[in-house]
Amino acid sequence: MRIATDLDRRDFFDLAFKEIGMSENDFSLEILPILAYNEGLLIKNAAAMEKLYRMGKVSYCITLFYKVRDILDSKGIPVYILQPSFDDIRNGLQRLVLTHESMLDRGNRLAVIAIHIDALKESIPNNNDYRLSMEKLQVSREIHRFAHFLDAACIEQPPSGYFLFTTPALIENATNHYHHFSLLSNVAETTAFTLSIGIGYGETAAEAKYNALQGMEHSSASGGNRAYIIGKELFSRVPMSKNGQASQEKKEHPIDEQFLYLSKKSGVSVRIIADLYHACRDTGRQRFTASELADLTSVTPRTINRILAKLIDHHLAQDVGRRFTDKTGRPSRIIEIQFESKKHDKNKK
Repeated sequence: MRIATDLDRRDFFDLAFKEIGMSENDFSLEILPILAYNEGLLIKNAAAMEKLYRMGKVSYCITLFYKVRDILDSKGIPVYILQPSFDDIRNGLQRLVLTHESMLDRGNRLAVIAIHIDALKESIPNNNDYRLSMEKLQVSREIHRFAHFLDAACIEQPPSGYFLFTTPALIENATNHYHHFSLLSNVAETTAFTLSIGIGYGETAAEAKYNALQGMEHSSASGGNRAYIIGKELFSRVPMSKNGQASQEKKEHPIDEQFLYLSKKSGVSVRIIADLYHACRDTGRQRFTASELADLTSVTPRTINRILAKLIDHHLAQDVGRRFTDKTGRPSRIIEIQFESKKHDKNKK
């Protein structure tokens, strides 16, 4: 698997590939970091990725920027957009590996999705048969809606099963390469039930159905509310993303525009800006010691002090106090990251 990316976090990629069971011989990474941040350079970055793809040097592209994603996607180049956090990179690579392995397996001509409604873990109050019937009806609606979305034939297997017959390509296209496999979350969020799902690939309908049933049984044995995909030399849990690309794009300003704006304003690299942003978002905090920020951004204490000086000069951070730490016994600066207010300032312009 050969990948081109502008995410300058080789350490995250190496660790993510290791966690999903791929060795260094199974992938290669071409990193094209963005060293300056304007639209023209993003266009050049997209062109560089396209060239690598057209020359056959890479099979997939991964980018931090919506602009780059849109350019490559419009040209039919396989591209994923990820944020520079380890969890996002790992989950994105899991989806990419699924797509890659299913494409390599030329025997996967047909796909069957086997669905089983899990038993209720908690009883409905007062043994309300009417409510139970309505809940199951809602589950059936969600399954048929999903089948229609996939353009799949749906066959009910009473009392609690369904089969959807389709192709691997339709599943991948409809779910954006497993990025928006929404059926599990829709059922869990809108009904009292969960689902166990198996996605089977095969050269014949019988083979695909058998693999789907195996995947469904594995999902059920693992506790339900999950999906497994099985094909020739392919077995993996389907990663589910609660924060899909569509919901991200509905934000008033795409995340890369925010990063670029703050980077241009402060002179701090977009990678550092992104790391600080995710540190605030993931921890629910805005105040950190300088030492914590150095660890979160993978830079030295001296470097983080230079970065913080720039952010403070441009009113993107503030020195709000001191705190004694156990490590040195000396007081450490408390820094408040103030990106959110500056995003609002940008919106007013």
